[in-house]
Amino acid sequence: PFLVALNKVDTEESHIHIQHFKEKYPFPSNTLFEISAAFGLGLDTLLQEIARRVEESKKVVAPY
Repeated sequence: PFLVALNKVDTEESHIHIQHFKEKYPFPSNTLFEISAAFGLGLDTLLQEIARRVEESKKVVAPY
């Protein structure tokens, strides 16, 4: 499992870079998170998804 944080969405040209990234790497949309670490934009959503996946992984029982 993986998540991708697309940082610096607060910059003018970010939409161009994000579009290029999505075209080059067609990952599922639920793995992509547009964030601005400098301004805290999108971090809550990313952190909630990380926590959700951690909790989900605890439910997996090893087959031994």
